[in-house]
Parts: sequence; structure tokens; C-alpha cells
Amino acid sequence: MHGFEVSVTYEEDTKKSNGVVLKQSLEVGKTVDEGSKIVITVNKLAEIKKGTVNVNVKSITKYKPEVDEDGEEIPADEVEVMVKVTSAGTEDTVYKKKIGKDTENINLTVQGVGTITVKVYVSGILERQTQMNLNDTNTVWTAE
Repeated sequence: MHGFEVSVTYEEDTKKSNGVVLKQSLEVGKTVDEGSKIVITVNKLAEIKKGTVNVNVKSITKYKPEVDEDGEEIPADEVEVMVKVTSAGTEDTVYKKKIGKDTENINLTVQGVGTITVKVYVSGILERQTQMNLNDTNTVWTAE
């Protein structure tokens, strides 16, 4: 393209592959003068990144161990813990399990695009929620 001024802009179209030309400022087959400016718009998809979520159920439920009349520790009651992640407008359940109230560390890898919302439910009740920017260098959140 000798004698043309070319500039590239980027847009996101999730229905097309990364790096595909989405449009150009001049019509196909049109004759243009030398020195004309052409703007090419290229598809640039946001990158899926990962983060870490740690859930401390013992802290969230304020669990305190109890002992029976013989001084033996009574096993902790179980609760259902569910973690949901919302990325790019879509919410997914990434963890759902019945575990003891005394569980201190559920370690989960989450993924998404840009800033995601993480919600932690215990026995169906939303207990903790945060926004995580997965583009940051430190993408670790502890729900406690």
C-alpha cells in the first residue's frame, strides 16, 4: 500500500476470531487517490485470565467447636457452600458442595474476562461478594 496512510483500530466481536479484519473505511473495489487514509478495524478479543478465591467457611459461619459431656469434640454440622462467578454478563456456579462448618480453606481457581463478580453462598444465603479485576497482578481474594 504505497502512498496510503493506514491506521488500525480495534473492536471486539465475540462471534469472530481474534485478529480478523472486521471492516475498513474504504469500500471494496473503490478507486482511491494516492495519499488516501484507510482505517482498518481488527477484532481484538479480551483475554481470559485466572484468579484465586479462598473461602474460610469457619470464619463466615463463626463456627466454634463444641464438646459433649465426655469432653469429646462434636463433629461440625455440614452446610452447603456455593461459589458463583459472573464474567461478561454470564453467571456460572464454580463450586457447590456440602462441607463441615469447620472448613477453613476452600481454594478455587476462577476465570473470566476483565473484572468478574464472585459471590459466596452458605446454606443458600449470600454471605460474601466482591469484584475481582483479573487484569491486576494480584488476583487473590479470601472470603472470611
